[in-house]
Amino acid sequence: NNEYGEPVEWLIDTFIKTEPFQKFRINNIYTDVTAGTAPNSRISMTVSQEGRIYGPDRWYTTGDFADYKTTVRLGPNVGRYEGYMGLRIRGYGDISLNIDGVYFDY
Repeated sequence: NNEYGEPVEWLIDTFIKTEPFQKFRINNIYTDVTAGTAPNSRISMTVSQEGRIYGPDRWYTTGDFADYKTTVRLGPNVGRYEGYMGLRIRGYGDISLNIDGVYFDY
């Protein structure tokens, strides 16, 4: 995506929630993306225990033109959480990006 010829940054906030005080551990989080058309397009995933303060961004490339499927992995050992884990997915670039799925193993 772009606006007036400039790359656009976008943001998706979502979460994983369990019963209150139930602890869980996430080893890896995977996001399947369909690559865009710009060589500098990228995506990041960060997590939060309370949904307010997220860790530093770790940027991953979404692949080159015609790389139709890329899996981005956050991990190993994402962390241990109690009742709630916030997940922030950010993207940047002049791209048409589809997030086909977000899944995790624990």
